[in-house]
Amino acid sequence: MKIKCAFLAIISMVIVVIAGCNNTSVPNSINLQFSAAATLNNCVYDIIYTGKNLATVTVSEPEEIKGVTYIWQGGDCSIEYGELACKTDTLYLPDSSYAVIIVNVLNELNNMESLQVVSSSQESTVFKGNCTSGDFTVMVDNATTFVQSITMTDSDILIKLSKLSPVY
Repeated sequence: MKIKCAFLAIISMVIVVIAGCNNTSVPNSINLQFSAAATLNNCVYDIIYTGKNLATVTVSEPEEIKGVTYIWQGGDCSIEYGELACKTDTLYLPDSSYAVIIVNVLNELNNMESLQVVSSSQESTVFKGNCTSGDFTVMVDNATTFVQSITMTDSDILIKLSKLSPVY
């Protein structure tokens, strides 16, 4: 009888250890107040995102268009380059524009209920969703809850985010 109890205790401990090792924690929110560098093909964008339709996306590479800045201020949008500026209450860029894709996806991430978990590991979780730019997946770091990458599933667009830091 003692051997049977000891055996059951060992089996129980093994199950608890195995279950603990496979425990993945899916974030219940995503940190959407940040600055980052976004890399896409040969372009690098500096992003500041502080909330739905509150964003600044500035081209930092390539050198030929460095400094072009797209600004979303709630209902107003503007494009700036040097001393030139165009401000409007309607965004005239297509939904396939890289800056617009980034902001559209980030805007959709404000609504966690619209996202589905595709996969999760100890380090990250992949969510899928849909915005006006199309279907997307995002990889989120489980520890920081920052977005690590954005993939537009209907195209070959992969945006990698780096140098993430909180903005308050």
